[in-house]
Amino acid sequence: MVDKSNEYGYVPSSPTQARGSNTGIFEVNDVLDLLAAKQWSGDFGALELIQTQNYSTDVGSIDFTSINETEYDVHMMTINNLKAPASVGRIGFQFYEAGVLETAGVYEYAYNYREATGSGNDIRDNTSADILPFQYQISSSSITNAVIYFHYLGQSDNLAYFIFQQIGDASPVSAFQGGGTLPQSSVIDGIRVTNTGAVNFTDYNISLYGVAKSWV
Repeated sequence: MVDKSNEYGYVPSSPTQARGSNTGIFEVNDVLDLLAAKQWSGDFGALELIQTQNYSTDVGSIDFTSINETEYDVHMMTINNLKAPASVGRIGFQFYEAGVLETAGVYEYAYNYREATGSGNDIRDNTSADILPFQYQISSSSITNAVIYFHYLGQSDNLAYFIFQQIGDASPVSAFQGGGTLPQSSVIDGIRVTNTGAVNFTDYNISLYGVAKSWV
């Protein structure tokens, strides 16, 4: 940044330019520079798109292998307009640890779901080969949408976990909510979205975002 020690007729104290600590007098170019460096305090909590994957044909799983895990403590994933033929399937997640996909029965999850008719259930598992938080719908005309928040993926001193909400418009309408974790200390640098069912994913898009840190 440009030295402004005498620009305003006085010598200000040296500002600290970092998220949560922007002090002093800023011109437009200063703000633009700080935004580009992701050091402007005004972007706390902003969603920063990492990758969107769009598919109209069948695929069995989807990988996000560049998730910027050292930059974000929180990631958000959106699943939009997921369709499937007339078969029940389950959306799941597996994590990459230092580039190696963890497929052993070590994942834990719990969720509940309710249908518009009033029926529902509580589901849990602590020895799963992936985290299976919700099922997509049972007819070719139905659509599933979901939002998932992942926490501490890139921190080996914190267990990674996620929470989610999902709704489907099949008849009857159903809603799921819950979460899961990989209960072992590791740096997670990738996410696989899995599918367990008779059919593959079709006609959808999945986006992964990083949530700008609100603390230094």
